[in-house]
Amino acid sequence: MSTHPTPLRPTARDGFVRGRPANGLPAGRLLLYAAALGLVGLAILVQFGENGIFAFWDLQGRRAELQDEVAGLEAANADRREQLQHLAGDPEVLERIARERHNMQRQDEEVLMVLPAPAEPD
Repeated sequence: MSTHPTPLRPTARDGFVRGRPANGLPAGRLLLYAAALGLVGLAILVQFGENGIFAFWDLQGRRAELQDEVAGLEAANADRREQLQHLAGDPEVLERIARERHNMQRQDEEVLMVLPAPAEPD
């Protein structure tokens, strides 16, 4: 007789053969399901969170709006540059605009301004 007890070997009667609990799933498969569920949860958080797909779509729309605004401003700038070149080449037009918009005058001139009639009290 040996002094060491013989190790018990699992049998089908014990309910565990090769790491499988009785009437259950193997431990590795449970771990796989838990990991898959965790990944699905993480994917949902990433897609629908603060920086998710809906925020991305909103930013794409905002980007398109800003690109349209930039195109409009560039066209307006091109018009202004064209007007500036036209004014630089025509001193008479430049003088007329200075007189009309900025009330400028020559040194030897007197300017008379016509004021609107005062409103009558009711």
